[in-house]
Amino acid sequence: MTERFIDLNGASLWLSEQGNGTPLMLLNGGPGCCDYLGPVASMIDDLVHVYRYEPRGCGRSSADGPYDLNTTLADLEGLRSFLGIEKWFLAGHSWGSGVALAYALEYPGRVLSLIYLSGSGIQNDRAWHDAYTLGRDSHARHIRQQGHPPQLAGAAARQPHA
Repeated sequence: MTERFIDLNGASLWLSEQGNGTPLMLLNGGPGCCDYLGPVASMIDDLVHVYRYEPRGCGRSSADGPYDLNTTLADLEGLRSFLGIEKWFLAGHSWGSGVALAYALEYPGRVLSLIYLSGSGIQNDRAWHDAYTLGRDSHARHIRQQGHPPQLAGAAARQPHA
């Protein structure tokens, strides 16, 4: 596995790659979560060339915004182009599945196939938000710490691992 930082669209994005074969980008849930799909990448890297990245504002990537879907899609397309990939598989989990679907709709000629894991689908259902806000505001929920602190500051914090 190799890790590096790609300067793209005004942000420094952490990228990991491993394996051989047709390229596949794994997209983790969130938004705002650090990468947690390394174990999945290790299970399939004998079949495909697996890429993972942390979106802006998450983990090892820079904190530079904006933090919206259009910017996320532009970052993904920029990564694909930078890597010289014509077409790739996309596999997303939770929020990442929605990002993968939105990317496939925006750039259909760049996607070989889509793996959609535990997404919320195409809908405009916000009824869940009231329950979420109540739980968050009552501090009833313990927030799990991520493996990498969010929004690391300074160039020293952005040194890639080999």
